[in-house]
Amino acid sequence: MTDVTWLAPDDPRWSEVLARVPHDTYHLPGYARAAAWQEGGRATAFWSRGMGGELLVPLIIRPVPQRPGWFDAVSPYGYPGPLWRGAAGPAQRAHWAAFEQACLAERLVSVFLRLHPFLSSAADPAQVPGTHVMHGDIYAVDLRHSDDEYQRHIRKSHRRLIRRLEHAGFQIVMDDWTHFSGFLTLYGQTMRRLQASRYYHLSPDYFATLRRELPEHLHLISAVDPTGRLAAAGLLLSCGGAVHCHLGGVDEPFVTNNPTRLIDAQTVRLLRAQGRTLLNLGGGLGGENDSLAEYKRGFATHTYPYATCRVVVNPAAYAQFSAAAGHTAFFPAYRAPTMPPSL
Repeated sequence: MTDVTWLAPDDPRWSEVLARVPHDTYHLPGYARAAAWQEGGRATAFWSRGMGGELLVPLIIRPVPQRPGWFDAVSPYGYPGPLWRGAAGPAQRAHWAAFEQACLAERLVSVFLRLHPFLSSAADPAQVPGTHVMHGDIYAVDLRHSDDEYQRHIRKSHRRLIRRLEHAGFQIVMDDWTHFSGFLTLYGQTMRRLQASRYYHLSPDYFATLRRELPEHLHLISAVDPTGRLAAAGLLLSCGGAVHCHLGGVDEPFVTNNPTRLIDAQTVRLLRAQGRTLLNLGGGLGGENDSLAEYKRGFATHTYPYATCRVVVNPAAYAQFSAAAGHTAFFPAYRAPTMPPSL
């Protein structure tokens, strides 16, 4: 029999579970608080224990649009896949059955899970309920390579542009928070220039929460031109040996000779000097194999498959709410951008 609990971010048991199992920044309660701003919901974590193990699933619970009293859930943005501590394989099944029952009791219609691509304590994907969807790869750098070894992995065109930026006098600095307000400006400009969806137009509250909740895990990497002007900047998330590229932006005049290439190359050197072991560059937009993925492939030493899982908790309610969506690959269908606004 499993013991089931929903944990709030300020519940000390959340951090106590993480102390017992390898985890990432995306599993921290403080990160879930920040992600709740992005997802428009409240942060929580499902926790079950017994039957030879324990399961932790960080989630953001959101009200279903125009359906009072109904909710759905989504993993925080990034790679916060469910964590498992215990025996491998079928031992997890009872915990996932308890998860679905607990979601039903909370009137959740569906759950969208973003799985972790390489963490040793990630729950066995074969035991996670729902429909699994494979996306494009994510790209990572093994920081245990020497600099000479790593240079052979960088695409020749990237190396050429990096040398050009270095010769022009561009500099990279890490954790100079005087550049933070400039980063916010560049990030907003970049999202507008790329015509990114509203999901990526993040409020100042989101970034303020990240800084407040993750003081030891959040890093700012900046590129400045020879005059000291901020040309590009990005946020990194760290936990143990792993570091993840999170969000970034480039000033309009520097888009052609994008100094992000220099940031990526110098970040590898800076993190290696700190004793980190892996830099996750991420993948394409939405996990797809696009031009962004191709850019990151030119810096990577390793690739990992990225998958999500779609769980329909209440099939009857899901079918009713999605009836007007027609055929769509979007999940949940009742949140598809093409849905009538009255639904």
